[in-house]
Amino acid sequence: MESVTKSTYGVNSAALLAGSVNRACSLALAPAPGPVFLSIPFEFLAKPAKCSVPQVSQIPVPSLVDSAELKQVSEKLKGSKCPLIITERLGRNPSAVELLIKLAETTGTIVVEAQHPEYVNFPRDHELHGGFSAKPYLNETDLVLIIDAVGPPWYPETELCPEQAELIIIGEDPLRSRVPYSGVVGGMNLYGCADKFLAELLVLLSSPTAGSAERRAGWAIKNVERRNNWHKMADESKNSTPIDARWMCEVLNRVLPTDAILVDETIITNFTMLQVMDRLKPGQYVNAMDGGLGTGLGAALGVKIAHPQKPVIAIIGDGGYNYNAPLAVLGFSQEYGIPITIVIGNNGRYRAMQMVTEQLFPGGYSEKTDNYYGSFLNPPINYADMADLVGGYGERVSEPNEIEPALQRALQANKEGRIAILNVLIDDELKYLGPMMKEDL
Repeated sequence: MESVTKSTYGVNSAALLAGSVNRACSLALAPAPGPVFLSIPFEFLAKPAKCSVPQVSQIPVPSLVDSAELKQVSEKLKGSKCPLIITERLGRNPSAVELLIKLAETTGTIVVEAQHPEYVNFPRDHELHGGFSAKPYLNETDLVLIIDAVGPPWYPETELCPEQAELIIIGEDPLRSRVPYSGVVGGMNLYGCADKFLAELLVLLSSPTAGSAERRAGWAIKNVERRNNWHKMADESKNSTPIDARWMCEVLNRVLPTDAILVDETIITNFTMLQVMDRLKPGQYVNAMDGGLGTGLGAALGVKIAHPQKPVIAIIGDGGYNYNAPLAVLGFSQEYGIPITIVIGNNGRYRAMQMVTEQLFPGGYSEKTDNYYGSFLNPPINYADMADLVGGYGERVSEPNEIEPALQRALQANKEGRIAILNVLIDDELKYLGPMMKEDL
């Protein structure tokens, strides 16, 4: 476990058990947060503890960025003709998003979320939200601020790095020390908590920078057009069967309760969801695609435990659903009274696997015969029937006009303390996403 964790160690004395667990939790939460592996012999767990539980440790607060460096950043922003901000997980602290909005508006800076953002890091209906790919902006920008990002801001990392732009990376681990290599290294690498950095930077940027109003107006035209095009495509597909994923996401965008939290473990549908669901606010979205499939439903239960009064909707593909442990999820929900709604976007296949085969072998045997070994999930399974096992609510949704009423019935079941599963039969999203991916979303 050593290569994939912050720290690994074992408890070799029962007297150290409570203190070791306390220390492991503190290490995991300390900047930059990450997993800690602790090995505990079963014998210690089966006997009375030999010591009391220690007082909870205070988590260290990351230091502020040096004031001289902050001033340099503020001066660079004031002089920039086309600044760009890229962020991935700033939204884990929703109050930090408000600071980023103010910074973007003060400087007229376009904000791009990473291709797979972990949270809502910037309002997606804001005129300065530039989508989820930095590529369209890289030839024009002269200054890039990469704030609280884990992965590379563009791919390939070295090939697309804008030579004419200065890169400034801000975060608890700006040099990405846990990865074996990084093709993106900033001219300035600033260590510190992103929200505190933004607050201090705004003090130095007390008035709009030169050209900010003109840039903001120009970006507004482009971004409103981009979002309107997605909503138009969704509306045009509202009568299609199998259900078009754009319409499924459009319905969710319109009717989800304003306090709902969406937990997302999709691969292909994620692209559509990010573009169409622009009403989601900070705190309403959690990306559970954390290195691989199989943890999304467990994450959704965890979110529900943390927010018991809010409706929690887990959205997942049929392939991803099979990677999870649905029986364990259903049993846990029933035993502990943790009701969530599971929306399965069911296209009858492992579409990501099929997509990779198409990319690696264009015009090959699979494409010619429509025979992608291991990709199709046949015969079809009505996953909604599984809800009956625990007294939950299940529904197979095959018509586009059935999505909203089915969702309302599922949420009502949640209010009654029952888990709900909606098995939504959707079409192949690569029919429209394939050409778009080549041009960058």
